[in-house]
Amino acid sequence: MPIVTTTVGAEGLGLEHGVSALIHDDPVAFAQAVFDLSRDPLGARRMGEAAGGIADREFRWEGIRSRTADWLADLAGLPPQAQCLTTKRAS
Repeated sequence: MPIVTTTVGAEGLGLEHGVSALIHDDPVAFAQAVFDLSRDPLGARRMGEAAGGIADREFRWEGIRSRTADWLADLAGLPPQAQCLTTKRAS
């Protein structure tokens, strides 16, 4: 699904304007972006796939678990090898 959002709505999601989302703060530009996507199914599909790739990479459990394990190991002051072992154990 293609995404049309505001700057605040896109914050922290890793979306890139024109690639994985259309980001507009002006109401007229926002509405125009929705209209434009409705008239460009191929572009909408490409944008939706790009956004889906970000969601898969950043928000699936496997990626979250790995990043959390690395963060906890770092917080505990474990050496780099131990961080790697901690991440593998969490899988």
